[in-house]
Formats: sequence, C-alpha cells, structure tokens
Amino acid sequence: MSNKPDLSKLSKAASKAFANPHVEPVCQTLMGVPEDLHFVIGDIAVSATHIRKVAQKLKAGPAGDGILLSIKPEFKGAGGYNTTGSYTFGSNTLTLPARYAEMPALVVHEAVHAVHDLNRDRAVRFVGEAAAYVAQAMYTKLALKKDLTGTAFHREAAKVASYLLGFRDRSKRDLSGRAGHELLAPLYGAIQRSELYGDKDMCMALHGSGVG
Repeated sequence: MSNKPDLSKLSKAASKAFANPHVEPVCQTLMGVPEDLHFVIGDIAVSATHIRKVAQKLKAGPAGDGILLSIKPEFKGAGGYNTTGSYTFGSNTLTLPARYAEMPALVVHEAVHAVHDLNRDRAVRFVGEAAAYVAQAMYTKLALKKDLTGTAFHREAAKVASYLLGFRDRSKRDLSGRAGHELLAPLYGAIQRSELYGDKDMCMALHGSGVG
C-alpha cells in the first residue's frame, strides 16, 4: 500500500477551500431568471438562456476561461452602503455590492453586460446600458411583481419593459429598428443626462455610430 498522498483529492479540497462563497448564491439568482425575460435592443439580444450562460461562466471562474466575481466592501469610504455594481470588459470581472442578495434585479442588470461581452455584440454604451436597465425592469416586474422605480432612467426602463411584456409573442419584442430607437429615445436621453453616464465621448459614440 502506497503512503503517497492522493494529489487529486488534495487539489479538490484546496479548490473548495479557496472557492468564492458568493458565486453559488449569485448563480442561483441568475439561474432563476423568469423564462419570459426576452427582448432585443439594438444589437443586443437578452434572454433567460443568455443570462444562465453567465451563471455557467461564473461557476467556471477565471481559471476556466469564465468570469471572475468580485464583491465590494459593504460600506463606502464616505459612509453609507455600496449599492452599485459593474462589469469590466477585458478582465471579465463582475463586481457586485456586498448586499447583492437584497438586490437581485441589480445582479441581472450586471449580468446583461456580461451577455453583451460573451456574445461580442457591437453596441455603443448607451445601448448596452439601456438593455441592462430594461432587463432589470423586466426582472423586477416578472419576478418581484412590482415596477422598477428610482431615477429617471429606471422609470423610463420600466415603461419600455411594460411595453415589451405586452407582446406574448417574444419574437415581437425587437427594438432593433428605427421604430425601436424612437421608443427608446426617452430612456437614452435619461441615461445621457445622468451624472453616471452623461459624458461627451459617449454622446459622440452614440451619434457617430448611426444609432442617434
């Protein structure tokens, strides 16, 4: 009988010990996205299936050519709680606030940016943010049974989500054409006017792409 340690078991034990404990609950949220979350904005197609693929990439982790999950400290330096998330293209990093469990719609919002990345969609940032906010609003309506409220762009996204959910045929939830752009104009405008997103470079990118 050999006295050599079973390296495969040690490797599995080490992986488990260093595993990110937040991955599983975040993935549960993404895997539980309602099937009826489905639409197209610009060049970005969003569906429950796409979002579940993000969960698979999170489980694979950066070592498995997947997505890295990063959690912000609970408190901001100036006081109060961290309540925002982000997705970093290139490093494939999904960043969420420590209280993400209380904000499942925000988790879905950031996952849409990951969908954009995984699908290699070519869209300017306004379109990507609009898609993420509409997904956040649609999830809020379908899963949480209420309307998304808050800033002007949250309210505009809620209007778009309600309009899209009015079509039982999901293939009709396509806002990629000119008519779709006109419907999305108030949401684009609200995003552009926000201090979070309203910068000159983004405005130029929007109009320079032929979208505006």
